[in-house]
Amino acid sequence: LGLAAVGGGAGGGAWLLSAAADRTLRISSLWRPQQNRELSQRREEKRHSMHETDPLQRRLPPALQLCSSQRRERDWANLISCHAGSDTAYTWDLAKKALAPHTLRPEPRACVLSVAISACGNFGYTGSAVGAIDKFNLQSGLRRGGVLPAERHEGAVRGLAADATGRELYSGG
Repeated sequence: LGLAAVGGGAGGGAWLLSAAADRTLRISSLWRPQQNRELSQRREEKRHSMHETDPLQRRLPPALQLCSSQRRERDWANLISCHAGSDTAYTWDLAKKALAPHTLRPEPRACVLSVAISACGNFGYTGSAVGAIDKFNLQSGLRRGGVLPAERHEGAVRGLAADATGRELYSGG
């Protein structure tokens, strides 16, 4: 469903982040296949009883969009994903290769269709099906603002991009 290049690491490695219809998120090394890993969804899988649902159903829905930043990789979550039919964006810690503790829920509650991370790596943005755009602190997971109702898109926000200076956020519907 989606692909996003994560970039290089301190050891000169190059990484590729991918999401697929099988409900997995993977980080792959372009140089060392033995370092390829699936990101852990254990926290979400534990929320459902093993006797109630199919194991595939305990995973997050297929990802629609991903955004990552290496700026604060060792400090807090540095990947955001939004998933089909979900009103929540999920944060991930690529250093631990697992879900991070915070989830991002926009106001008003609606399906999240797009995500972005600021150039400084401190803030995450979500765009929703009702035209709302919200800003979250990635360290705390708290909502830090949003676009006023009068300035929202008339339809769904399908794309978000933050500029390198941290002063502009671009959105498309």
